[in-house]
Amino acid sequence: MTDFFKDALSRTWALLVGITLASWLLGSQETGAAAGAPMTIGILALALFKVRLVIRQFMDVAEAPFALKCATDLWLLAVLVGVLTLFYL
Repeated sequence: MTDFFKDALSRTWALLVGITLASWLLGSQETGAAAGAPMTIGILALALFKVRLVIRQFMDVAEAPFALKCATDLWLLAVLVGVLTLFYL
């Protein structure tokens, strides 16, 4: 089992599974309407962090030039701002 976590992709996969479980737990809680917006923002932030992990690790952007790393991070930031803007309109 310890050999499994020696590989960076396996560690990333385990982290993705953990984040998925955390976002599921956040979303499955029955709370009032006041907690809905912060919970939604939290789940979106976790989802975008998962996307960043997938882009960096599984699409080999971690080994790419700095400009591509910045471009993907800016794209994710633009998606987050766009989704939150539409959420609050």
